[in-house]
Amino acid sequence: MASKEYLKYQYKIKPRDLYRNGDDSPYYYHPILIANSILGSFNALMNQQEKNTASKIFWKHIHWLKTNGIQYQDSLVFPFPYALPEFSPYPNWVSGMYQGEILSCFARAFYLSNDPNFLEL
Repeated sequence: MASKEYLKYQYKIKPRDLYRNGDDSPYYYHPILIANSILGSFNALMNQQEKNTASKIFWKHIHWLKTNGIQYQDSLVFPFPYALPEFSPYPNWVSGMYQGEILSCFARAFYLSNDPNFLEL
């Protein structure tokens, strides 16, 4: 369950401040951190906890995902901007794990809004 303090932290959080690939690389918004925030906010909404704050966090971060994905064929994808040797020697690879988590976020957005556009992403 999400505490009031956790939700306040999540609403103020700047996801770009949480991830970078080394001390000399730029910060960037990491989609998995945003997706985790969405899922935590959804759980708070379902548990009737801090509904106003949780709703603001949820929709703010859903909007970020909708507007920052990259259209690839008939899908919205979120490439990882750094090479990680254990996964890919090249930047801009796509993680199936966080693509799935992001799809889960959009499914929850559809559940809350009944907006079929979330099914098309």
